[in-house]
Amino acid sequence: MNHEFAVHRLNDEGMKKAKLIAESFDGLAKTLSIICIDGRELSICKTKLEEACFFAKKAMAIDLRNQEHQAFCVSSDIPQQDNILRERDRQMKMNSPDEKF
Repeated sequence: MNHEFAVHRLNDEGMKKAKLIAESFDGLAKTLSIICIDGRELSICKTKLEEACFFAKKAMAIDLRNQEHQAFCVSSDIPQQDNILRERDRQMKMNSPDEKF
């Protein structure tokens, strides 16, 4: 399965990080709600914050150090984790179009 579609079950450290990310975005949203007037712009801003929060948590969750380890990948098996990360990176490079500027 492509990593983009995989489910990532977080370990305790990953859950703490997910909560910290959510709290950080929530704090910013609350601050903006206090200092900005209600309207289309603030609504769009909140929507974009929600989107950014989602992707921040996803970026954190794909790090194997934040995931519960399955039978094939235990926390003491660092070389195995490194191999998985290298394979994931290799697949990402293969699946991404070449960027030309």
